[in-house]
Amino acid sequence: MEITSLDTDLATHVSQGTEDATKWNECLSPAVFYLMHYYFFENSSRFSVNVDPTSKEGKIFSQICKFGHLFQAWKTIQIGSGLLANNGINYTRLEWVDEHSASMNTMTREW
Repeated sequence: MEITSLDTDLATHVSQGTEDATKWNECLSPAVFYLMHYYFFENSSRFSVNVDPTSKEGKIFSQICKFGHLFQAWKTIQIGSGLLANNGINYTRLEWVDEHSASMNTMTREW
């Protein structure tokens, strides 16, 4: 292990985190779903295709959908430089290798 300072850098990798990426809908952009619900319930879009204006309930449903997708779009995974460990004197970063698993707690070791 290499002794490092307590200074931390910005994340080295940022990814969209949308639950289980094996499902087809998890691979799609939440921002696109936001736009889809916006245009489904936005009155000028509805008038342009001769559809009745959005009801009060439709407007509420639209807000719920849009905010749900907005929150999902904000959710990101940030992977930094690794676990920080200390022995009471020094601090160091652990790598995800078998030889360091003895230094990890049982929950982290399961990963």
